[in-house]
Amino acid sequence: MKKEFLDWFGSQIRQRHVDNDKDSEVSTISELFALACGPTWTPISINSCVVDGVRYVVHSRDERRITQNSGICSPGPDGEMYYGQLQEIIEFKYLLFKVLLFRVKWFDTRNQGRKFKRLVLRNNMTQIDTRAESFKDDQYILVTQVKQVFYLEDKAILLSSFTIQFFFFKVL
Repeated sequence: MKKEFLDWFGSQIRQRHVDNDKDSEVSTISELFALACGPTWTPISINSCVVDGVRYVVHSRDERRITQNSGICSPGPDGEMYYGQLQEIIEFKYLLFKVLLFRVKWFDTRNQGRKFKRLVLRNNMTQIDTRAESFKDDQYILVTQVKQVFYLEDKAILLSSFTIQFFFFKVL
């Protein structure tokens, strides 16, 4: 079904683009033509990007720095917040625009049936256990679906536990 839709969508939009002289409505939707043509065959992997004034950096590059820009979170459909670390930034180039996709190491924050809580909310701070991974088969997310967070190591707890601070700032 997916392949059939892609083929149909591509042929419909490309044909309308050819007939563009007669159809002023299609000429105003050139983004659809770019989508129908698809991205370039070789997406590139980049170490950092700035989106809406927020700088994102992959974790491997963050490890060597004092600053931190690889912590992210994303609200799920159930209202629950998901936390992770940015592992890779993939850039897909289309004719008129580009799309950034993040590959994320998601932390398992489910508490159900556990003695040791992996997610604790206390004093307006969120504390998570970063030892366990989740969603290994669903690591990719659009950059527009995430917010940046800052992870602080909790020295009071010997385990890999981090406290999360939300920072919403823009790069000038």
